[in-house]
Amino acid sequence: MRRPMLSLILLSLAVAATAQPFAGRDLCLSGDRLNLMDASGTLHIIDASDPFDLVELGSINPETEEWWIGLRVVCLGTTAYVMENNASEVQGVRISTVDAADPANPLVTDSIYYSGSGPLTGLAVDADRALLYVSKGDLSVYSLADPLHPALLDQLDLSFYRPVADIQVAGNTVYCAQGFTYFPTEEDIFGVAVVDATVPSALAELSYMPNYPTRFRSCFRVDGNLLYSIIGEELGDPTKYFQVQDISDISTPQILAEVVAGDHGKRMRVHDDVVYFTGESGVIPVDVSDPYAPAVGQPVPGTPVALAFEISPEGVLFACWDYGFAVVDLNPTSAPPPAAPEQIDLTAWPNPFNPKVALRFTLPVATAARVSIHDAAGRRVALLAEGEFAAGPKRLDWDGRDGAGRAQPSGVYLARVETPLGACSERLVLLR
Repeated sequence: MRRPMLSLILLSLAVAATAQPFAGRDLCLSGDRLNLMDASGTLHIIDASDPFDLVELGSINPETEEWWIGLRVVCLGTTAYVMENNASEVQGVRISTVDAADPANPLVTDSIYYSGSGPLTGLAVDADRALLYVSKGDLSVYSLADPLHPALLDQLDLSFYRPVADIQVAGNTVYCAQGFTYFPTEEDIFGVAVVDATVPSALAELSYMPNYPTRFRSCFRVDGNLLYSIIGEELGDPTKYFQVQDISDISTPQILAEVVAGDHGKRMRVHDDVVYFTGESGVIPVDVSDPYAPAVGQPVPGTPVALAFEISPEGVLFACWDYGFAVVDLNPTSAPPPAAPEQIDLTAWPNPFNPKVALRFTLPVATAARVSIHDAAGRRVALLAEGEFAAGPKRLDWDGRDGAGRAQPSGVYLARVETPLGACSERLVLLR
């Protein structure tokens, strides 16, 4: 059942303009140090000990050759690792290591080159174990025992699925989300490869959690046993969804909820019980205190068209885009939260059920709606209704059969109501 958003509408946050006109394509935080890479590829080293009075300490452009374009940056202590793509006819990619121990005089100490077309798309640092993970069709891991000179430990070929689009490290496990394409086909495979990095010199794939054809992830985050993603729907449907999966058993991940995200995500972070992701309208919060009923809020003020962001342990958000930069305190203010928009409410009774379950929901206004049933893996089992609905309470029954009239086995299913106003879902248990 959906809940009101309450204070997570985030309209009462304190938005502070920085002292200098920063702008950027990517950024990373390391203690009180903020590394910001702007659209020209210049890396700015910034003192962020007072997040609302940022002071630039120095800068460097590692692109000493023509056509190299900075894309991403990660950091370990005072060392930054900059992902660059060569846009010339002789294409290639590289990771440049920048020593900023003396922030007024940063130096490039090493570069890792990758041949062939296509950008590096995944870059992550495991600060606890001093490791750097890089993806370009495969997953490479480098030792940062000497942070100024990364040393290759192992490579794992993951290109069978698709090029890796993003990486997240959680303990000794590495999650690799497969790539996005603008022209998906029924043969495309999109999912998350789970890699055991207990021994970094011997990477081993543990499992692969597929999305069913054409359901791609544009960004994701693992938090404990939960996987949060922004995913695309079926071919021809531009709608983007915020999805929650239980991955406590990586061999059989279970979808707990899906709601309309309203935007195409590029980056995702988790802070307290809120997931934040970037989109065309800014940084968007999602209340996940109840993973079965995530609630999407309004964009964080002052973060239009955000490309990248990070959140400090104190709850300060740093966001950047090609022509701007924002610092936002995510801690609640004393101002009362605005009223939440009216939500669609879905209930199911009886639940567990056999032989049928009644689904009840209320539409605040007349609108188009689609009501469907999905199995625990996210595949659509039955379409109960689709079309225009009048405002008011509605009831639809499901008899435990698929669209062809075949009885479905016992198990967990998901009822979903989708409208232009928003969406909601309810977990169902069928007992035979």
